[in-house]
Amino acid sequence: MRNLEELILDNVHDFESRHLVSILQRNKLRKLVARGCPSVFAKSDALEMVLNLNYLQELEANWNEMRRCQSIGELPCLKVLIVNKFKTLQCRRCRKIERGDAMLPASGYYYGICECGLYEARELFRGLRKKHILEKLLFLGSRITTRDLTFISKLTSLKTLYMGVDNVPLYVSIAMFNGLKELEEIDIGYSWKLPIEA
Repeated sequence: MRNLEELILDNVHDFESRHLVSILQRNKLRKLVARGCPSVFAKSDALEMVLNLNYLQELEANWNEMRRCQSIGELPCLKVLIVNKFKTLQCRRCRKIERGDAMLPASGYYYGICECGLYEARELFRGLRKKHILEKLLFLGSRITTRDLTFISKLTSLKTLYMGVDNVPLYVSIAMFNGLKELEEIDIGYSWKLPIEA
């Protein structure tokens, strides 16, 4: 197998990162789908895996698996990223504010009340921002937080942003995405919550 350009792994529980590295070393994958493969992005093989994904243009994976190998944000050709079941950590106070069960402080900022800690998707979004080539970002399932949106809004190369998620912050403003000058298409999950003046 030396001409493989597309690999789809769907619920292959015993497929490990070393198996993927072996395939990557012999093929120039352009598309990789890895859903329900808990060991496919092991930290032990992360560097070698990323070094062998130079041709990858499209990646779809579950966040729980992807977050162990966030250096994929620095892939040189990645144009499409589909993240399934995306859910970053969020403290109880921020959850209440984003659901509308509590109010923001008068200043309008979370500083001093947030206990979420270090942002766990920071490296992924930093890499994507640095490479500045990602055109399409899709989230399928789970939750997007205000902190996630802050990082997403810095991906200025995006043309398509789709958030088909179960939960978005109550206070989302389209103005948050004004810096995305290339953006042609945006779909926010539960967009009926947006105020008319957004």
